[in-house]
Amino acid sequence: LQDKLTMIQKIIITPGIRTTHYNVTRNIYLEPRVSAIYVISEQLKLKAAWGKYNQFATRVIREDIMQGSRDFWILADDEQIPISTATHYIGGISYETKHYLFDIELYHKPMEGLTEYTSRFVPNGFGPGSTLNYEEFFYNGRGVARGLEILAQKKSGALTGWIGYTLGKVKHQFD
Repeated sequence: LQDKLTMIQKIIITPGIRTTHYNVTRNIYLEPRVSAIYVISEQLKLKAAWGKYNQFATRVIREDIMQGSRDFWILADDEQIPISTATHYIGGISYETKHYLFDIELYHKPMEGLTEYTSRFVPNGFGPGSTLNYEEFFYNGRGVARGLEILAQKKSGALTGWIGYTLGKVKHQFD
């Protein structure tokens, strides 16, 4: 569900909500979101957005010091493999004319329910009588992504196109 509200011809607010029924957990997940635009002039706009998002197919980072990165995807069960969640915070400014668009956005995205699989640690040892429980190789964590995105677009004339640049930093933490 989504709506678009205009207030005093200067503020445009777009609230929305998405729901997902996930068969594996038999739960319903709500994903609220809202975006806002403040029109300074016909060409210049400030914008902001917030939203909560879930991901049920989880990319598991498989860290293996002998073979390198061998990531794989798995469906979350919210027990051993948690459902990944992220909250997005975005703010920016755009300047647009008939021929050009310039856009800058900053983003901050805290994440929960990240999963890593590693065989670096062997909980029950090696040798005769030792056992390996592969479930013990899954570690759950959290992270944050932050960054800046810049876009310049030429929209008309014989030569059109755009160029974009993203500067980002992502940090994950596993206990």
